[in-house]
Amino acid sequence: MNFEINELTGPLSIVYTNSISSQNSSRVAAFGRAVGDFIFEWQGAVGDLTTDMILELLEPTNHGIELVEVESSFQLITSRAFYSFANTLRSSRIPIRKTIGRVFSRRALGQLLLGSSFEPQINVLCAELPVQRISKTINVNFAVSQSFRERLVEGMNLLAKGSRFGTVVPLALATVSAFFGIFVAFYALTLYLLDGKSPEGWTTLMIVTGLGQASILALIGMTWSRLDSLSKGLTRPRDATAEVVVFPPTN
Repeated sequence: MNFEINELTGPLSIVYTNSISSQNSSRVAAFGRAVGDFIFEWQGAVGDLTTDMILELLEPTNHGIELVEVESSFQLITSRAFYSFANTLRSSRIPIRKTIGRVFSRRALGQLLLGSSFEPQINVLCAELPVQRISKTINVNFAVSQSFRERLVEGMNLLAKGSRFGTVVPLALATVSAFFGIFVAFYALTLYLLDGKSPEGWTTLMIVTGLGQASILALIGMTWSRLDSLSKGLTRPRDATAEVVVFPPTN
């Protein structure tokens, strides 16, 4: 951050998290100590924040909006494509957004903290919040760029926890396998009726393979759905805070 502590009038709380905490758990720890009627989260450079920008992002709260999601116009094409793909697999009409900042009402932040006990992904949690929201796009870059590994891990977590990827993909493949087995069976029956002879043994093998794979993949999809429900019910809140330093207000 490009500022000195002595330049601030305070109060200021700095939350240190343990070394094994993820970015999401660190943000949850900070959210738990935020105060005020509206909480402003920012992941861009501090120097990019201006009074006019903050007022513009807070203005929708005057009209009952409880969550303002701020996106950067400089997102990579691959990132936009991935989020579009992930959102097509969601049952909810509210998309997951890769934001550079958010404005929460106290009620919205309270619901997010309650949800963090079973879902550690902030982007997924925000998409599930039952509050009035609005999104804005600004011409500001993220302060910290992510490595390929970090983007890959984040992407896999979003697919696993924020979408129906674990159930949709196996069930879709199961449908394809089932149609394959049915098509081969139809082909064998047609050939028998037209030529009066049954096809070679490979057709039986293809029918069994197609229907067998369909059964296995369907079971995988249903198992994934059940495990996801169980994991949400068994997960407990985890506080990643290691230390909190508070600077009182100065005149």
